[in-house]
Amino acid sequence: MVSAVALRIQQNYNLKDVSGLIEMAENIIHPKEFEGQPDHKKRIWFMDNGRICHDEETRNTLQKLVLWSTPIEFSDHCRKRCAGGVVDDAFLKQLKDERCQIIMEGLTIKDFNFDSSEQLKLFNTIEDIEGSLTIINSTGFKDLTFFESLIAITDYRVTHPLIRIARNPNLTSIEPLPRVELLYEKEDVDNVAVIETYSAINEKERKGLEEQGAIFRVHVKE
Repeated sequence: MVSAVALRIQQNYNLKDVSGLIEMAENIIHPKEFEGQPDHKKRIWFMDNGRICHDEETRNTLQKLVLWSTPIEFSDHCRKRCAGGVVDDAFLKQLKDERCQIIMEGLTIKDFNFDSSEQLKLFNTIEDIEGSLTIINSTGFKDLTFFESLIAITDYRVTHPLIRIARNPNLTSIEPLPRVELLYEKEDVDNVAVIETYSAINEKERKGLEEQGAIFRVHVKE
């Protein structure tokens, strides 16, 4: 049995930002008398509202606060979309100026040397890549934590791997890619990801991508 609703948010068609619910959560969602209760005791009813738009982290937090039967329907209208392509100085400037959240038409890092951690941090805002992710023969990083906000890589037209990584001499870890969701037509893609490194990626890191069909290879440096 669902507890009495403490807050009902319904049919506010111009509503765009509900991040304030997170600050209210301690008092409304889990008051003392509901501590330890299951999810069906949540007390916010949410239905038929406007073009609500937040980044992925905020979205995930908000969805946990509302009744499971009334999930928040989000829009992408406020998320910054940018053209993808091959990373160069001009592309880095675009990331800096526009703080891109969705990259369209794929992203390729090839034959590029990152001079500083500040350049890598420019990728922190990217949440979704529409198209494939390719990282080849590039330096200046030992892991992929500069993609810390990446949630999904999506391409329903592709017949080649969504992720292709090879010949990056300093790369020893693929975090956080194992947590990234790969969305594609499964019958059209043999290898969803092909990741080649010069040292073995540990089993814990490999697991998330192997479960989605990724292939890992270790090569000897020439």
